[in-house]
Amino acid sequence: MTERICSLPDCDAPHSARGYCVRHYGYWRRRGTPVPAPVLTFEERLWAKVDRSGGPDACWPWQGSHNGYGYGHIKLPEGHPSGNQFGMVYRIIFELEHGSISEGKEPDHTCRNPPCCNPAHLEPVTHQENMRRARPFRTYPPRKLICKRGHPRKELPTGRWYCPTCNRS
Repeated sequence: MTERICSLPDCDAPHSARGYCVRHYGYWRRRGTPVPAPVLTFEERLWAKVDRSGGPDACWPWQGSHNGYGYGHIKLPEGHPSGNQFGMVYRIIFELEHGSISEGKEPDHTCRNPPCCNPAHLEPVTHQENMRRARPFRTYPPRKLICKRGHPRKELPTGRWYCPTCNRS
């Protein structure tokens, strides 16, 4: 009796179940196909989560995970020069499009939209200038008039402020 091998071409591993070897049978059980998923490069993973449907002048929101301030972040490949495990998407895209950021500068969102990673909306400025530009957006409208998600709040008879959309004070 001859030993059966995996039914996929270019695989000489012994048959395990359903005509596949152990590895391909595992892929079939997890994904519904015995062929492994293609391995994407870092740049392919990065651009796959950027919504560029609005055109070159619109904001390109990051569709992946965000930090607590709304800025997108992505896991960096091993051995990345920064030495960090995660990187800020807008900084990575700025560096891909414009080269490295000069010492003492940081990319500033001219659109004031943290998830945006359109390189046309990013400008290298000093930290002091970035904070100066952000000040009008932080102080107006006053915090009591809008909730942290941007909804209008109402004042209760007790003097506390309440967000009817979020259903919390």
